[in-house]
Formats: sequence, structure tokens, C-alpha cells
Amino acid sequence: HKSSLSNLEEALYSSGGHGVRTEKLNRTVKLIDYPKGELPLQNLDMNGDLLGKSDMADLPFLHEAAILYNLRERHGNGIPYTRVGDIVVAMNPFQWIDGLYSQEKQAFYSENLIWNDNPPPPSEEDTEDD
Repeated sequence: HKSSLSNLEEALYSSGGHGVRTEKLNRTVKLIDYPKGELPLQNLDMNGDLLGKSDMADLPFLHEAAILYNLRERHGNGIPYTRVGDIVVAMNPFQWIDGLYSQEKQAFYSENLIWNDNPPPPSEEDTEDD
């Protein structure tokens, strides 16, 4: 089956339900393919590492590549839900995540995200992102 996969599909493969591994691909980028001949701006932290957020509306630069990088990072860390403002993006983690649907987690989200207009307090994953 592997011979019928594209290079990108071959680079992404399951690790037995423990996240996604990626292999580095060499590509030639043609700036003429991008508006104004410039690559989209990257979301980097103070160390130059890619910045990820639990709410993508908080990313400094929100574009297709930023969304895909953020989702890939969160998926690889076993975090299947990501917000974009009031929208929730759910990705199948292809594995069971302990505590994901616990009573405590359900209460947290119902009180802080569904019936309350106040922004939720930072969760553990939010403090890891910043």
C-alpha cells in the first residue's frame, strides 16, 4: 500500500496510536506562487520556535499554514480539540485519551465555555502553549 502514497502521505504515518511522526521533506518554494512574492508570516515565540495556541484566534498571524501547523502540533500532543473563537475544531486522535470525557472536564467546559459569557480561566494546555 505504501507505494501508492504521495511523498507527503509517506512522511506522515501512525505510530501505533501514539501521535504522528513527521519526516523532513525538502521542497523548492517559488515565491511567485504567493501574494506579493512573500511567504506567509510565521507565529514564533521569543526563542524562534513555532507558537501554538488552544484558541487559534489568539495567533498573531492566522492563515491556512498557521492553522495547519497549529493543528498538527496539538494533534501530535494528543489534544484533539482546538478553538477558533466560538468554533471548535475536532480532530480524531485515533487513540483513547484518559480523562478527556471525565466529569471534571465536562463540568469545566460546560461552566466556562457554554453557559458563561466570561472567558475561561487558563487550562493546563493553555499554559503549555504560551
